[in-house]
This record gives sequence, structure tokens and C-alpha cells, in this order.
Amino acid sequence: MLDLCTYLGVKENEEFKIDGYPYKYKVKDNTLYQSYDKKYYLSTLSVNSIKNVVKLIPKKRFSKETLSFFSFINKQWNWIAKDKDGSVCAYSKKPSKMGNNWLPEPADEATPCFDDFKGTLFKEIHWEDDEPIFIDSYVER
Repeated sequence: MLDLCTYLGVKENEEFKIDGYPYKYKVKDNTLYQSYDKKYYLSTLSVNSIKNVVKLIPKKRFSKETLSFFSFINKQWNWIAKDKDGSVCAYSKKPSKMGNNWLPEPADEATPCFDDFKGTLFKEIHWEDDEPIFIDSYVER
């Protein structure tokens, strides 16, 4: 029998999204459930139709100062991440983690870094984060 959690790469009761579908999903007792109106119901989605699972990362809680800074970052910069040395940089496209740094996509423009704010802002962003921060998930610009 197919282990749905292993097949989808998720943990039991972990919320996730599936590309192309507007709902949140989770697996319980090897059964797929989808959310609707903040409740979970048995999903009729065929497992064979699932192409890409997107794990939902709990939102961080940022200080008012950091959120204020986010709102003033130029709209062309959509992502922000902290390198291992503590440098915080913004990116127009989602960067990838490699070595000790987050690296921009090859087509990305020069990325601004905010080293002047080390230790005062961005305390909630860590090198150990699995994903960079998508700024528009936190502020309207």
C-alpha cells in the first residue's frame, strides 16, 4: 500500500498546498484531506494528479521596525534572506541557498544588501531558515 506522507514528502497533519489548487491539504491516517472554510474534509483529488507539493512555512513574527523597513523596500525586490555571515540581502527572484550564501538567479539584477542594519533589524531572519522571506507575505507595498 502507498504511504501517502512519504509519496508527498510531508508529515502527518502537516498543512501543505498543491500547485494548481487553491486549498490547503493535509494527510491523516494515510488519507488526503482538503480545507474549506477553515475545516478539513475528505479530498476527492486523485493522488496521481498531484504534480508539486508546496510546504507551508509558518509565518514569522517581525518587529514593527522590520515590517516598516520591508514596506519601504523597492517593489522590484521580492525576497530577503540572511547569509551565514549575517549579511541581509534582497532579491527580485527567489534565491537559492548554496555554500554560505543565498545566491540570486542568474537573470537577477545586482542585489542590495543591508549590512548597516546588522544587529538592529532582521533579528527574525536566520541563516538556518529553509526558505527566504517573501516580503509581500508580510507587508503591502
